Amino acid sequence: LNWKIKPSLKIYPNPSKGLVNVEISQENLTNVEVSIVNVIGDVVSKQTIDNTSKDSLVSFDLGDNAAGVYIVNIKTEKASTSKKVIIQ
Repeated sequence: LNWKIKPSLKIYPNPSKGLVNVEISQENLTNVEVSIVNVIGDVVSKQTIDNTSKDSLVSFDLGDNAAGVYIVNIKTEKASTSKKVIIQ
């Protein structure tokens, strides 16, 4: 993940009541792993995008999880980045 992905990465809504969308607007990234981690490091949800297109979107329903801060981790073969999301 070259750092060009940061401007092309959107996580919304934030804060959220449960539904979290992760949008990657960069083409041709392969095996992109998107995971949601709670504050103690447990992975609460994970999805993989095989090959990103112009606007790749994955949605997570975290409504059954406790309110608080979660970390969205995006990882490719070359790099990774993390963003916070708040569940109310």
